[in-house]
Amino acid sequence: MTASSDQDPILEPFIRFAHAVSDPIIITKSDLDSPGPEIVYVNPAFERITKYSLQEVARKTPRILQGQKSDPEVLDRLRSELEENQKFYGKIVNYDRDGNELLFEWHISAIYDHQGEVAYWASVQHEIGKSKSTAESSRISAIVVAENHLVCSGIRTYLGRVATRVRVYEAYNYEDARNIALETGDSDIVILDIDADTLGSPGEIEEVAKAVDPAPLVVITSRTDFDSISSYFDIGVKGVVPRSASGDALLEIMKLILAGGTYVPWPSLSSEQSARKPSASDPALDAKIAKLTNRQREVVALVAQGHSNEQIRQKLGITLTTVKIHVSRALKTLEATNRVQAALLLRDRPL
Repeated sequence: MTASSDQDPILEPFIRFAHAVSDPIIITKSDLDSPGPEIVYVNPAFERITKYSLQEVARKTPRILQGQKSDPEVLDRLRSELEENQKFYGKIVNYDRDGNELLFEWHISAIYDHQGEVAYWASVQHEIGKSKSTAESSRISAIVVAENHLVCSGIRTYLGRVATRVRVYEAYNYEDARNIALETGDSDIVILDIDADTLGSPGEIEEVAKAVDPAPLVVITSRTDFDSISSYFDIGVKGVVPRSASGDALLEIMKLILAGGTYVPWPSLSSEQSARKPSASDPALDAKIAKLTNRQREVVALVAQGHSNEQIRQKLGITLTTVKIHVSRALKTLEATNRVQAALLLRDRPL
């Protein structure tokens, strides 16, 4: 889902994640001069929420979303902050294809080339008009899993800048976190320090995710390689925070996630070697696709569009267990280790 068949390999890891994220994402070229940065990619969530297809916005600028209530002061600040700091956070009113207002929270960061120069901008646009922002409430309840009490204290301090009353439950391993979640049942956010020796495997994190659902799960980690980040999002994590992130950055990330958004550490992926894009003709992949059953094709097509298991269940009218079985068997047939890799393999391929 890119605007050009001559896709820059630098974008490959970013598109892998963007394709599976539930918030609208736009990737543009880096030139900020008039008429503005050219759109090279939008994810399925963008198409679903704005009602614009990639074909309609390709090679245009994000100004196609702006209208009467789009604050020009915010747009001026956006340019100046990107030029100075290579990142931006703000809120603005945009418009969908039918002219309906969309209140978006913007998080924009740079994608760098191998020489360390800004090559693209990645914009995550969380729609805040349809969700009650927990970040704006007066009370927040959090579970923090870390071996070091100082980590919990630091997070409590930053949460105190979000709400007037903060309750933090401290846990020292995933079993403690799961038990606290089951006993309290009122957590607004769960934060895992997964570099701790007692926590960190995908299986352990998934157990916590199930126990705390629907509270969003955030991990703080130094493991920001593609495979690790991919595995976290596969099991339901809503945000991956690099350990190198500043306290202020952590604060903004927690605000975004508390408001219902998703955070992907785009800059951490810049140094990753991009995966090879499958060629238009790939007999081996075609043979694997041919082995899928009709139902598996339906399910995996929705996976490739970025739908969650619950969304697939609702669309196809089957049980969640059945969805999981079809996804698992389809991934095995395609020899894809996770949903994101499957989405990449099947991009632009009819099922």
